[in-house]
Amino acid sequence: MVCRSTTTSAGGRIRHHRPVSRTTSLSSPPEGCCRAPLYLDLGAREFNSSVRHFLDTHPSSEAFEVHAWEAVSRWASSYQGHPRVVLHQEAAWVEYGNVSMQSPDMAYMAGGGIGKFSVPSIDFSDYLQRNVVSDDFVVCKMDIEGAEFQIVPKLLREGTIHLIDELHLECHYYFMCRLPVVRDKSWRDCNTMMTGLRGAGVFVHEWMN
Repeated sequence: MVCRSTTTSAGGRIRHHRPVSRTTSLSSPPEGCCRAPLYLDLGAREFNSSVRHFLDTHPSSEAFEVHAWEAVSRWASSYQGHPRVVLHQEAAWVEYGNVSMQSPDMAYMAGGGIGKFSVPSIDFSDYLQRNVVSDDFVVCKMDIEGAEFQIVPKLLREGTIHLIDELHLECHYYFMCRLPVVRDKSWRDCNTMMTGLRGAGVFVHEWMN
């Protein structure tokens, strides 16, 4: 949570619940950190998408260790020549193994586990438990084509959501994106998710492409 240091601010993490724009980040790592803060980008697409946006606009981006998850293999070459970014060619999910995807060009889950191809997956909650400690400062962007409806509840249940200091979340519902995996989801479901996260003390705001 707050930077990898033996000291934290009084009262722990500071939470803000007011909406912010896509280009605004209110949280910055405190001075005197001993290890780099983390930027975790789930559903990163090519380098010039959200990863580049973060590096160009976050006021402290030079200090961050950057990890990008992208299951679509055709984007991998765009990360060549960018050694600051650790690319994980896996899908963020609720368990380790493989998940079925519907399209090779957009990594969204196939309904019922029946898809045209499969990709490796990680248990993102477990990844946080294994790689992040409470003193870490973590910014996470999550644009995972409907998988948030499985991942976010697990993060809340297991308490690992509180290892994230700032969450940029794109919540998908059917009227917005027409993805089969969110056929039963509406704007109200996304509003409930965002409200629940804020009620749990998570500094979350909407990510918009």
